[in-house]
Amino acid sequence: MLNKENNIIFLQAIQEKQYNKAYKIGSQILNKNPNEQSIKRFMIFLQNNLQDCNIFIQFLQIIKVKKKMMKRKNMNMNTKKNMNKKDKMQIRKYNQS
Repeated sequence: MLNKENNIIFLQAIQEKQYNKAYKIGSQILNKNPNEQSIKRFMIFLQNNLQDCNIFIQFLQIIKVKKKMMKRKNMNMNTKKNMNKKDKMQIRKYNQS
């Protein structure tokens, strides 16, 4: 009974694209029944998807970091421009007096 429940949970996790959860459950099933060919096939599928997902996640993280760096760079540029304007105004006021 427990094995059937694990199989159902395993398949649900795959359908919901929760590959890490499915991989853990699949490895538990294979530890109990190492001869289950259908689970082995799904595990190969999951290994490939997990690798692709991890690469994609790393790519997204790199993009996020680059966006943050660009925002910081733009903020620094804006503050420099504003400071220059303020300095110019102060110099003009000083020169006028």
